[in-house]
Amino acid sequence: MSAQGATGATLTVSAIPRWSGVQVYLHRLLVGLLAGPYASPQSEDIKHIQIAARFHFYALPENPAVQSGEFELSGTFDPDLGLLDLYPSKWIDRPDGYNLVGLRGMLEEDRQGLKGAIDAAGCGAIVLRRAADAAQDQPVQPSPGPSTPVQVEVSEELVKLNQEVYQRFKAGEYGQALPIAEQALGIAERLYGPNHPTVAVELRFVVQVLQAAGRSAEAEPLMRRALAIDEKNLSPDDPSIAFDLKILTGLLVDVSWKNDLPQTDRDRIVLTGQLPDVLERAVPLALIASLLLLWIYRRAVMLSMRSRADSADGPAAGMDLKPASVAPALPLQIVTTEEDSARGPAASKVESRALAGPWLNAAVYSVAGLGYVVALTSAFLYAGGFAFLPMRFAVNALALAWPVVLTIGLVAASSWRGWLTAALIYFLLFAAVSAVGMARSETLTWDQPIRLWLLTNLPGTFLILAFLPRQIRAVGPMVLVFMIAAVGGSTLWHNVFEVSPRLMLPVVDFFGSLGFSDMQAVSAATYAFQLFGALMLALIGWMFLRGVGNLYRLRWISDQSVIVDSLWFLFALTSAIDFAFFGLLWFLAPLAAFAIYKIMSVLGFAILRQRPGGTASDPTLLLLRVFSLGKRSALLFNAFGKLWCHGGSMRLIAGPDLATSTVEPHEFLDFLSGKLARRFISGPQALTQRLAETEPRRDFDGRYRVADFFCHDDTWRMVLGRLARESDAVLMDLRNFSANNQGCIFEIKELLGVVPLDRVVFVVDETTDLGFLREVLTQCWAALAADSPNRKLADPRVLLFRFAGNGSVPSLVRAMGGASTHVQRPADK
Repeated sequence: MSAQGATGATLTVSAIPRWSGVQVYLHRLLVGLLAGPYASPQSEDIKHIQIAARFHFYALPENPAVQSGEFELSGTFDPDLGLLDLYPSKWIDRPDGYNLVGLRGMLEEDRQGLKGAIDAAGCGAIVLRRAADAAQDQPVQPSPGPSTPVQVEVSEELVKLNQEVYQRFKAGEYGQALPIAEQALGIAERLYGPNHPTVAVELRFVVQVLQAAGRSAEAEPLMRRALAIDEKNLSPDDPSIAFDLKILTGLLVDVSWKNDLPQTDRDRIVLTGQLPDVLERAVPLALIASLLLLWIYRRAVMLSMRSRADSADGPAAGMDLKPASVAPALPLQIVTTEEDSARGPAASKVESRALAGPWLNAAVYSVAGLGYVVALTSAFLYAGGFAFLPMRFAVNALALAWPVVLTIGLVAASSWRGWLTAALIYFLLFAAVSAVGMARSETLTWDQPIRLWLLTNLPGTFLILAFLPRQIRAVGPMVLVFMIAAVGGSTLWHNVFEVSPRLMLPVVDFFGSLGFSDMQAVSAATYAFQLFGALMLALIGWMFLRGVGNLYRLRWISDQSVIVDSLWFLFALTSAIDFAFFGLLWFLAPLAAFAIYKIMSVLGFAILRQRPGGTASDPTLLLLRVFSLGKRSALLFNAFGKLWCHGGSMRLIAGPDLATSTVEPHEFLDFLSGKLARRFISGPQALTQRLAETEPRRDFDGRYRVADFFCHDDTWRMVLGRLARESDAVLMDLRNFSANNQGCIFEIKELLGVVPLDRVVFVVDETTDLGFLREVLTQCWAALAADSPNRKLADPRVLLFRFAGNGSVPSLVRAMGGASTHVQRPADK
């Protein structure tokens, strides 16, 4: 806080369950019920009650300059000592220039009042009464002090002794400092009497030496005596009383946690209070930043595409559909998939790999995910002191296994039916196990498993839905990591600032020297520390992202592994918040489980495919489409590409419709670094270099990458011609095709001229102007060049594949598998 002078305050305190994480609490409740009415966790001595609090402060008539505000705290209450130890969590209503502070206080003997101190430099004592005894928001008037406060008097002999105590104290020589401090205390009592404020000063010296030496229990009665002396002789708002209360509550905290690990508990409170706050701030910032950056990226791609490279090698614009001097010997037949008997029902080798590959990958990720589930379930049962009973283990494991379903959907399902089937099997299994539990326990109700599942999986599922949709999944996880680092750094350095006067005071003095008032200097210093922390960890986050880009270039990771690993990491992160209630080391348990998942997935792919390189027989597919399709084009690309990349490589000319769907990690980082221009093809030499960079080769997970070619307005025709000639099959999406798509007409003419018709498939649906398409195909066939390989075909035909939604994707893969391995049928001589 930054308030100066007397301030009104209201503290609202409520107890929370011993197992403070709601998820952990319900886990314990459910597994206890499933084990039967006589099974329960190990009994525990509940010495510290977890509490949550809200602190509201406001102005008093005698000090109207104070602003009102409110913030949340969390901490513990020791009922034996009547001690509250509260740490700040987050603001509810923050006035300008105010900072979060902690609070320590002790109940008075009648348990109706509380005395304590604000845990921050420059803040004074706090006196509160129960709401039943004092009206809400009505200040408690402290007991009046003496009419004439007694002044501290320090003799020359005491000054010398105190200086020696201080020097030995700073040197860590507590054994030598203590007898000197006790000697000074005896002199003060002899000179001024046992109840003089000078005696309280000397008592504080003795107390601080004892506390530093780890003897807080011995120091407590001495500090209570010092407080009583000061309250009797000094005015209630004297800084010495606030100082006494801070020391006394600090001693009580030490005594309260003497047989425990105080730092562990403090870390636990910080983690469970501030990590959710970091996520609350980082998630919306990352989501907004992802959408904004992708919009800027897409706009930059469109502007570069419309620009000209001034390449002399690019063909001139325009299109000639005049009939050739010598017309083809045979007319062109236009058939649909139902009429195409030449390709037959037999699945090609490419088709088999394309259809089976996603499920093999899903199996590897699922087995690795089960390793995560087993490790995390075991950690929970061990941390909670539960016996490893089969039913307990099954319920907890199933609750944690939901990411397996999401993984199967992301990796293998090509339509919503695949997602639905996987989810249905999972929920039926979860319901069956829950039914067994309800049959064994009369106290388990049907709603408890539902609440368990929701509280276990809802946070992680929300993050997945926010950052792994098709529109932003290419960059969403990377931006989220960066934002968590930046926000976490801001919070970390704010904590350092609050608890380290050595760092705080010089910065505050610096801003004070610039003409800031005391309140403004503290606020400016706080913001400076937060900015410094954000920049420091943001830099580390950026270096991490650059490392991800380098790993992607080296093919140690793939676009799919980035997405799936992000899914499991986000679930581990949300689970870590609840595990933190078990202690600092248990906070790391979900992260260790994620490491187990990662190791198992790497080993699984190593076993599945000993050598990740592709074979010379794997086909290369060129994907063309109508740019105006927009989202519909992206949906087909994602569903088809999910299967095809297991059977062969894919190339496409980048466009605004797929700009955000095909962006790779290193490409996006190049864009952020201002190097997007180097991704564009400026001429034949640049195209040759790009083809060399995108040489078809499988990643470690057996998938081929999509090679996208960014073209300027005057280079895309040249790129199209070369890609068409060097590809084994061509898939052209002509949904929404009409006379307005002149670029597509050029592409159709180019395909008929350089690619054998058996290797071309056109996708159409009800939005395609079929009459106009047939007219264009007929004209392009009539204008066929003399050197076209299609002039020699004995049965020239072009295939139109009728697309009826993502359910047609396997059939489309089958058609392309046949096209990529089809043998040309030359005419008989």
